[in-house]
Amino acid sequence: MNKPFLISIAFLSLACTSLAQTDGQQASNLRESYAETTVHDPSVVYDNAGTYYIFGSHLAVSKTTDLINWTSGVGGGETSACTLFANPSGHQVTYADAYNSNAVTRVKDYQGNEVTFGTYNIHDWQYTGDNIQGNQWAPDVIWNPTMRKWLMYMSVNGSNWCSAIVCLAADQIEGPYIYQGPVVFSGFQGTYIHNGYSASDDWKHTDLAIATGATSLPERYNVSTHWGTYWPNCIDPCVKYDNGKLYLTYGSWSGGIFQIQLDQNTGLRDYTAIYPYEINGEVTTPGAANANCTSDPYFGKKIAGGYYVSGEGPYIEKIGEYYYLFLSYGGLTSTGGYEMRVFRSKSIDGPYDNAIYSSYVKNFGTSGDKRGARILGAMGAWGANNEGELAQGHNSVLVDENGDAFLVYHSRFVDGGEGHQVRVRQLFVNENGYLVASPFRYTGKQTTQKDIESKRLFDETEIAGSYQLIVHPYRLDYEKKQVSEAITVTLTSDGKITGGKTGTWSFTDNSKSYIKLTIGGLNYFGVMIRQNVDKMVNTPAVAISAVCGTNNYQQAMWLYKVENSSDKLTTAYPTSVIKNTNSGWWQNFSQNQYAIELGDQLNFHFYNYSDKANNWHNWCLYGANVAPNDGGYKEYFGIRNDNYNNTAANNTGCTSDFNWDTFKEDMDGSLVDMTVTYSKDGLFTMKSVINTATGKKYNYSFEKTIDGAPSNILLFFVNEGSYIDGLTLGINSISCDDTLVQNGKTYNMQGQLVDDNYQGIVIRNGKKRISK
Repeated sequence: MNKPFLISIAFLSLACTSLAQTDGQQASNLRESYAETTVHDPSVVYDNAGTYYIFGSHLAVSKTTDLINWTSGVGGGETSACTLFANPSGHQVTYADAYNSNAVTRVKDYQGNEVTFGTYNIHDWQYTGDNIQGNQWAPDVIWNPTMRKWLMYMSVNGSNWCSAIVCLAADQIEGPYIYQGPVVFSGFQGTYIHNGYSASDDWKHTDLAIATGATSLPERYNVSTHWGTYWPNCIDPCVKYDNGKLYLTYGSWSGGIFQIQLDQNTGLRDYTAIYPYEINGEVTTPGAANANCTSDPYFGKKIAGGYYVSGEGPYIEKIGEYYYLFLSYGGLTSTGGYEMRVFRSKSIDGPYDNAIYSSYVKNFGTSGDKRGARILGAMGAWGANNEGELAQGHNSVLVDENGDAFLVYHSRFVDGGEGHQVRVRQLFVNENGYLVASPFRYTGKQTTQKDIESKRLFDETEIAGSYQLIVHPYRLDYEKKQVSEAITVTLTSDGKITGGKTGTWSFTDNSKSYIKLTIGGLNYFGVMIRQNVDKMVNTPAVAISAVCGTNNYQQAMWLYKVENSSDKLTTAYPTSVIKNTNSGWWQNFSQNQYAIELGDQLNFHFYNYSDKANNWHNWCLYGANVAPNDGGYKEYFGIRNDNYNNTAANNTGCTSDFNWDTFKEDMDGSLVDMTVTYSKDGLFTMKSVINTATGKKYNYSFEKTIDGAPSNILLFFVNEGSYIDGLTLGINSISCDDTLVQNGKTYNMQGQLVDDNYQGIVIRNGKKRISK
């Protein structure tokens, strides 16, 4: 079959010009695929040489050059292959031995006197029975220009608050990192046995005396089993430079989020930075523990949380004029209610809007309070993402050299159990100085903060149209995996909002891309951006991201509409990844997947090649909510070339006129012209005209109403003992004699002259058509 086709190409080079666009050129329905990564609690850092890294819990490290496609497994992870650590002598060690002996032996104490630092084996500090494995949580990595080292701040978690944050240093960002010493300890109340110490006087195995001059355990720390009511758990570090100083923000649930200053010469704590003892912001004499403590000589300044309210993974980033504190509320599982909240301040050490608690409240779930901006939340199908997102959180933020900011977080998925992946979204600042997140994941910068602040990107007529709208409300029922669902609204050119929600909209500055939407009595202030619909190739959208209110009620809202595009894909040429007939079942997929939306039609054209061993060793077409093997995969149908439907008894919905005596021979080398339609009532239909290599013609059709009529279906092909090849049909820019191009005659794809009764792909006057 290959030789005749090559001859036809030679013939067509004389007969036609610019025949057909390939999948890569016509792409608005073509599914985009990304190299995803799985890193829990991702902390992002740029190496200033073109590569971005994310460091996460359990030594998960990934890197990328575009914030889109990731290389996973950097450094070997929490396995015997780990290459991230060395001992003070520079010899590589396992992660289990990485924290045995600290390199720094002398520091300046709280009075500025140089003293012996001591030896701190962090595994010894953990609660008895705890191991290093499984307890290396949420590291943060930063370049220290004074030391000219990469510094890693690692949480070594222990049960019953027997935790510590430590500092490690490396010449290269990928290590090996050498343990410098501990930065801050928790759980030294003399109640719990440690791996290396008894409970009694356990504070002596910390740096408490160096930091405060204590000669005995202060009364305020002698809290028996109630440490978490008053004091932080020393995990989840965030390290930031600000105005020439280096700060560590840390903590998780328990007594709140605290902040101390670091010594830029060692990376460890700056013991000369003194913190008074304060209750509700007032300096007082230390005594018994008080949950309203807002500053402590050892733990530093409290900036958020307290009273054991939820809140972990603190991350601070200055964007524009404000410092923004990100916290993750709730439990991290898919049914735990995990969600990000954002607070802002004019100073790195606060105060952050209403972030400190003065009593216990549940701050997530159906009865949770509403403090902090709800920048995004659990959501169902959105754009081309049918799997939905939930339990998003423990984020970090990157600001690039142009001042554009990016939110990096992990997300679980509605039907994906506890599986998770990293997501990146661009952040923007609205006219009131509050952050909003891009409605779609980052797939390349299309709008900048400077664009928003310097020009109007769209006029009234460009904004007008039908949109998908989703609100990110407080108080979702996380135990039932409740998600917010998109609705359809229309924005009119005269400022009205109609449809699923009603209200008004207006530009707030004719020279900038700010917008105000009023819906349900709430005013949302946002930005207008151009963004590609993620997971779709070349599908630009007008997108709006906005947030309402201030301080105690700031839920986000997103809208988008796909822009009119002249290159909307109507024809595709699917091709198998493996172009031979040796593959087993569910191994050889089409190179691309294709999203078809309600009301759309797509055409597929390809050759089918089979080993002819079985009837089913030919093409199969599947429709699902996500790509095969992705988390949350839900299959709508699967049909085989041999009149088989995997979702109904007796192959209901399939109709064909095949000759079963010659079927296997007929299908090998056959040319398939397929049209699929997804009507707005949810009816999916497939009609194929199959021309065999020997000139026979067969018709094959299928139809099924898809339950729930999802907004789009992801289509892909899979072959067993066979493969498909559409590349040879996607002819592009072939030069030819113009007189032949316009001669009005019709040719098939083999270059043969055919009459008007021919059915299939034809060339007439230089253009590819479908003759039916």
